[in-house]
Amino acid sequence: MPDCSRSENMNGLGIANFVADFLHPMKEFLVFLVLRLWLPIFCFTEYTCFIGGLTLEPLPFACFIMHDFIMMRAMWLIAQEHGFFLVYPYGIDKIMKIFFHVLTFSIHNLDECRCLNNDSRHRNGYSLQVVCYSGLVIILDETFYMRYLLTLTLLLLALVTSAQKTAKEQWEQMFNGKDLKGWTPKIRYAPTGENWGNTFRVEQGKIVVRYDKYDAFNERFGHLFYNIPYGYYRIRLQYRFVGEQCKEGPGWAYRNSGIMVHGQTAASMGKDQDFPVSIEVQLLGGNGKDPRTTCNLCTPGTHVVQDGKLRKEHCINSNSPTYHGDQWVTAEVLVLGDSLIRHYANGLMVLEYQQPQIGGGNVDKQDVKWGTDGVLLKQGTISLQSESHPVEFRKIEILNLEGCMDPKAVNYRSYFVKSDPKACKYK
Repeated sequence: MPDCSRSENMNGLGIANFVADFLHPMKEFLVFLVLRLWLPIFCFTEYTCFIGGLTLEPLPFACFIMHDFIMMRAMWLIAQEHGFFLVYPYGIDKIMKIFFHVLTFSIHNLDECRCLNNDSRHRNGYSLQVVCYSGLVIILDETFYMRYLLTLTLLLLALVTSAQKTAKEQWEQMFNGKDLKGWTPKIRYAPTGENWGNTFRVEQGKIVVRYDKYDAFNERFGHLFYNIPYGYYRIRLQYRFVGEQCKEGPGWAYRNSGIMVHGQTAASMGKDQDFPVSIEVQLLGGNGKDPRTTCNLCTPGTHVVQDGKLRKEHCINSNSPTYHGDQWVTAEVLVLGDSLIRHYANGLMVLEYQQPQIGGGNVDKQDVKWGTDGVLLKQGTISLQSESHPVEFRKIEILNLEGCMDPKAVNYRSYFVKSDPKACKYK
């Protein structure tokens, strides 16, 4: 959880390193051009503004907090295209009369940004606007001078980020396309490492789950574990369901699989244990007619917090569309340690929650109980499920968000959100 105990030191004008008039007035002309030429393109589209509640949109290294819904629409589209942190608070009551004044001060991580936002949202009955960008925070109060100038600044930041993104984001391929090197299977009733029934296999450059060697499913739930644990990262893959469900597979497991994150290790599972203690990003396929969301949340041996409340139900649906047939669907998960997890389906954020933690049931036949109830999950394993319906995975990749955050280091990455000083390398 962010430590907000310092928030009183960030109020009003008593902010460290105050800087005024940081942009030259002559740029206003360009701003008007941007507003005239760019905003109509951004605003009259199918995209919807997310208003009514603090929302955090996952992006590598920037966050925008805005009050004007027209500019929110513009920034939302830029964020979708270029990958920023987009955050904005309640309300649009001042849409026609928001004026800006810019203050800047140093900020070191997103937790501070959230603390500032939580504090300033309620200051004197209205919300300050905040922009965090690579260690710089801009607080927007009510003065006329900076409104259009700010818009240009944000658009320029988007363009700069877009130019840098390809070079800086180092996605790693988790699957070599040839074999299951780097992965360990754990199938119920079989010892760790035994790929019973050749359940997980490689076909045509894909990891596939097959049951042609099963007489019946017999609740042999399986998981294919990636051998490297992570705590702060984005994982992205494509999946699709094919063929018919294995004989005697449970009804709820029809076109059902999952990505398990923050999980226990394969070696720590009991031989007869059905699911690892973990957070499951549930992947579902449609039946051809009925609505059925995907990238839902299920919680074997865990709980989460959502909207400030501890959620103890086993599964929580997302707001995704239904994907029928054998079409490929892109699933992505943003995992930020013990603070935030977000689910994406085909690029759209469909579910978010906080504070993943040990607790609850829905895990059968543990030899030794793993973890302590109430303890937050900061990292863990990643695994892919076999739950009785044939499924295929491809383009499995991960972006580590934890690493060296010292700009002087050769392995510094601007999109890191969790510092690991020991990882820093210098010339």
